[in-house]
Amino acid sequence: MDFLQPRPRAIIFDLGDVLFTWSANTTTTIPARKLREILSTPVWCSYERGEITRDACYKLSARQFSLSESEIAEAFAQARESLQPDYAIISFLHELKKDPTIQVYAMSNIGKEDFEELATITDWHLFDGVFTSAAAGMRKPELGFYRHVLDHIDLAGKQVIFIDDKEENVNAARAVDIQGLVFGNSTIQILHELLDSSVGKGWRYLFQNGKHCDSITDSGIVFADNFAKLLVADTLQDQTLVDLSWGSKKTWNFFADKPALRDIFPDDLDTTALALTVLRPSLAEIASPILDMMAEYVKDDGNFQRTPVAMGKDVEKSFKLKEDGNKHFQSGDFIGAESLYSKAIIADDTNPSLYTNRAMARLRLELYESAISDCNECLKLSGGNLKAYFVLSKCQLSIHDYNAALESALQAHRLCVETNDKSLGPVTDQVLRCKKERWDEMEKQRVREGQELENEVIGLLEREREDMIGSCDNDFDRDQVTQEWNHKIELLRSTFEKARVASEKKREVPDWVIDDISFGIMIDPVITKTGKSYERASIMEHLRRHPTDPLTREPLHPSDLRPNLQLKEACQEFLDQNGWAVDW
Repeated sequence: MDFLQPRPRAIIFDLGDVLFTWSANTTTTIPARKLREILSTPVWCSYERGEITRDACYKLSARQFSLSESEIAEAFAQARESLQPDYAIISFLHELKKDPTIQVYAMSNIGKEDFEELATITDWHLFDGVFTSAAAGMRKPELGFYRHVLDHIDLAGKQVIFIDDKEENVNAARAVDIQGLVFGNSTIQILHELLDSSVGKGWRYLFQNGKHCDSITDSGIVFADNFAKLLVADTLQDQTLVDLSWGSKKTWNFFADKPALRDIFPDDLDTTALALTVLRPSLAEIASPILDMMAEYVKDDGNFQRTPVAMGKDVEKSFKLKEDGNKHFQSGDFIGAESLYSKAIIADDTNPSLYTNRAMARLRLELYESAISDCNECLKLSGGNLKAYFVLSKCQLSIHDYNAALESALQAHRLCVETNDKSLGPVTDQVLRCKKERWDEMEKQRVREGQELENEVIGLLEREREDMIGSCDNDFDRDQVTQEWNHKIELLRSTFEKARVASEKKREVPDWVIDDISFGIMIDPVITKTGKSYERASIMEHLRRHPTDPLTREPLHPSDLRPNLQLKEACQEFLDQNGWAVDW
């Protein structure tokens, strides 16, 4: 419902061409179009990620475009000098700073040195935080950069508005549920209408007073009401509006403090169930003995029974709730599905499939830690559950636990092979995705460590040069020592630069060299009757256990395999040219 659309809790602004305007026209011989073209190259992207220095970026760009390094440096220096703030935006930021319910952030693709210079002419006090690509090691429109910012500001995507002049960056923000606006002449007016409308003012009141709202009866009795607070949080999908947390509770009472109107009021199922839905405690708390007893001792009208009923799980009720949850999941209502699966677990907490189903819903809701708990709970009940390992791998990959994600994916693949399961294709894709993302992370770390090593070695040489100069008795010796050590330092810089250029090409392992059984690089590939190639050792081991084609499930025998000599030659050539790939 549109009237429930919340007022944003934070607004994130781009810097270039939003907060600042600039000109690519310079007095150098480099045309404005060429200067902007340099900004879109992989070299410049590496600089913005903090992988190379600005000087290195200029040098590599000069080689790429056959330009003078000094002229490129001069052109960009003039471009920086042309920066002009948008005073309408600055004025709007000052207005936002007066509103305690809104946080203001900046998020920019900008290199370390450029940002340091920009900091000398910018009032960063206008922002609650500034996120740069150089500091994060990521740049827009990479989704990881947006998730990095959300993690640091501790807000969900739907609570944030992102403003950028590039549509691709705005679309990426929308992909992680952030409300995106492409910057234009009407942007400030749109924000004013959103924030200052009647609905916006209502949300502002809730943000400022939500945790201090009590209920009141017709006769004027005021009391703190758990149920009403939970209902507000559930309806408006914002737990920050209430001062409730699960804590050590097992069951919940309608009243937050002393009951109004009567001396004793028991904990009730309605409030407890609503608290479970809204606050989502851990599985250990959901499965607690007291909560199990509540589920079993409840009457049809929702009240507690005063005498025990027959013990046992309500399997029929759990099955019906699961089926309803599946319908919600298939329709895209993952919140509803998650709620129904939770109720099904309360009715029967011994069914492993309920936990994997809820894990799938929580994965879609990006509740990764809760989904991981569900998968682990399922594996306690059913140690060889393929779906649990598969979903677990997806969740672990989402939180960048690459080694654990790969281990879980390999477990799922092993179970696929052993059970001849039809999901081998998606599971294989997940294993490869885990390996690739883990490799990408290792590559980023390699680049960072290389830069750190260069800085450390150069620093040591510079300090030794100063010590040698200090030990000289006259100017002539000092000049000689200075020239000698400057030559050494420049030679070392050149060596590092050559190594950096040689490794500038992104190190990737193409899919065609990877064996879909072992996930290693093929050395001796053989081809099946269907035209699919595998590493000989891997397919032979597979056929010893399962005499069927891994892809089609049709009968397959070792005599059906033929050497793929062309692919073997290509794989060997790849390894000859990319020795690092043996670590894949």
